[in-house]
Amino acid sequence: MEQCKNARKDTGGGAAVFPCVLTAIKENVFNTKAPLIMGVEVVSGILKIGTPVCVPEKDNLKIGVVSSIEKDKKNTNVANVGDKVAVRIEG
Repeated sequence: MEQCKNARKDTGGGAAVFPCVLTAIKENVFNTKAPLIMGVEVVSGILKIGTPVCVPEKDNLKIGVVSSIEKDKKNTNVANVGDKVAVRIEG
């Protein structure tokens, strides 16, 4: 049983996506080319490393995947509603 549980964890661990809504802080766009580094505010949901980012208004235009999150000049793995953080998005 343990072996089967571990096999499932290894194959499906990265498949979960936690949806969230972000608002870009226009004054805090630091890098507009790859990788995109910008300040965002989490409006709803949970932002985690590995979350894919898209623009729904532009036919779900895919921007990339969140590779790091920084809050108060410290790296973190998660940002909750109301948090203003800097994110690094890689294509």
